[in-house]
Amino acid sequence: MKYNIDVGHPEALLLCGTYLMVNNNYGFGLALLLLGLLGGIFRTGLKFHEEQQKAEEKEKVIKEVSNAGEELAQGIIQILGTLVGGKDSKGPSGDLH
Repeated sequence: MKYNIDVGHPEALLLCGTYLMVNNNYGFGLALLLLGLLGGIFRTGLKFHEEQQKAEEKEKVIKEVSNAGEELAQGIIQILGTLVGGKDSKGPSGDLH
């Protein structure tokens, strides 16, 4: 499993907020902690959204390939039917043989 650690603005805000809270500056420290927490939540939400879009795109490509395969199979069946039995597979009486 691949672990990826991102250190960005939310983490910096959490560290600075914690430092300020420890040094008895509760108002500004709490504000930085809350901003860091919200930043981390938003970043996580954006990552999940990107992953969901990638999964939908893969599913769409698979569906298009499947449809193309079905169209190819129908085309081959029509070509073989034309070559083997002519345009009409019915006999002179109109019934299938």
